[in-house]
Amino acid sequence: MNSWNLVGALAPCSALLLHVTVASFCIWSTGRHNFVDAFQPSCTSDSALLAHKHVPVAFNAMPLVQSHRWRVELYSQAGDDHDEEDEEEEDDEYIDDSSLGDWRAFRANLATSGISTQGDDQTSDKADSSDGTSSGTSKPIGGASSSESPETSSRPKSVSKRNEELLKSQNAELYKEYESGVWAHEAPAAEVGGLLCRLPLEAEIYRNAKYSAIGQKLQGILEKDDEDSTPSQDGGGLGSSPGVSFSLLGAKTLYWYRKARTLIEDETNKITSGAVGGEIDASTLPNESIDFLNLYLNHQDTWQEVCLVTEKNESGVDATLVLNRPMAFTLNDSIARLVLFGAYQGDLSPEEMELLVKFSIAFDKEIYCYLGGPDELDQNACILHGIADLKGSKEIAPNTGIFLGHRAAIEAAVTQIMQGMHSPSDFRFFVGKHRYLDGRLDLECVLGKYQPIACSRPIALKQCKALPKPLFHEVMELCGGELAELSKLELMKRDDVQLESVDDD
Repeated sequence: MNSWNLVGALAPCSALLLHVTVASFCIWSTGRHNFVDAFQPSCTSDSALLAHKHVPVAFNAMPLVQSHRWRVELYSQAGDDHDEEDEEEEDDEYIDDSSLGDWRAFRANLATSGISTQGDDQTSDKADSSDGTSSGTSKPIGGASSSESPETSSRPKSVSKRNEELLKSQNAELYKEYESGVWAHEAPAAEVGGLLCRLPLEAEIYRNAKYSAIGQKLQGILEKDDEDSTPSQDGGGLGSSPGVSFSLLGAKTLYWYRKARTLIEDETNKITSGAVGGEIDASTLPNESIDFLNLYLNHQDTWQEVCLVTEKNESGVDATLVLNRPMAFTLNDSIARLVLFGAYQGDLSPEEMELLVKFSIAFDKEIYCYLGGPDELDQNACILHGIADLKGSKEIAPNTGIFLGHRAAIEAAVTQIMQGMHSPSDFRFFVGKHRYLDGRLDLECVLGKYQPIACSRPIALKQCKALPKPLFHEVMELCGGELAELSKLELMKRDDVQLESVDDD
């Protein structure tokens, strides 16, 4: 008999300590880390797991991602039916990405001006197919169509003056870029140099009506309630809170968000009501509860992550760095050794000792070190920055202005800091990362866990130290639309963050 401890895992029961007795459980790989599906009854075949809407070890996400209607050629693959003439035409039309300039900013300008882009077309199609209460695929987050009013599709240029002042004190050059034209908008798929924002559990359930039992239940509730009532614009009792939108989009978002939240509370109460002596026999839980609990636990592990996509290729092997999980802002010997040599360094050579001393001098006053993800935590850190000529660094994608490096780049950074050319706040160190295999990154976007977002480089390069408005909310509100409404609803759950109203000139 095996056991699984949940300490405050179920938010509505914050004081509850559960000791869950598990008759049998399966350990499967998400492609990022081993995940203990502690509440899944033992299965003897992959088909049995699929029947319970769970993903087995051998499951390859690519067929699902490729068949999904939201997919927009995530991978460029030449088909077998292309003839030689087509191939010659493709060769003639090849364009080097490096010659396009900052095409992300160009696309952002198109989106801001109201000109339809590929991502806008797709979200518009999805919005047309569902108004948020239909039984098919639910309306995507940020899926305001171009035909909606400017109020629903506009994107602000400033969401936190206090964040901007902090950035100005940390990096004047980056602040100038931010002030002159920061931007962020929803993207149809994850792309290198873009971000992934971990959506609230309410939004994940709402989006995942096709593949999740709990999502299907929510859609059923919305359909039933829609027959008797219409979302009002009175704010649902939230009118006294600053920053709450009373637009039609805001009312719709509040409507399904509150329904999802109530469903989450009901499901957690249902699970905890079966506890006997503080223990739950997981083998007695219905599949629907297992499905929900897995979503819940995964959401806790990745709550409000903002990830930078650093690797993405045709084979579905991808990587991201979590930008908003600070690990250390002051340097000590352990942090220095971990950053430079990893978790399992042996005796240091004279050259390594010299680098350790120089590193400790360069970053003595401050260091910005983050937990980049749960994978490869034993490896030495990578360094992220915006300095084009730093030796040992490579731009993660053409014209992004975002550079990544390892040991050689760290040595170059130490040299330039000691020479007074740069300051420690110009660099970010990341220990660990999220590693995805078999197209799992795209799968998590399809299932509503993450929202792909394209953004200007200051958002990815700015430090996340004592931000008055957390990075998650800053990015979501810069995107505008439904993402901004979700951010405001999530902020209202917290008493440690002050709501800030900004007039966008």
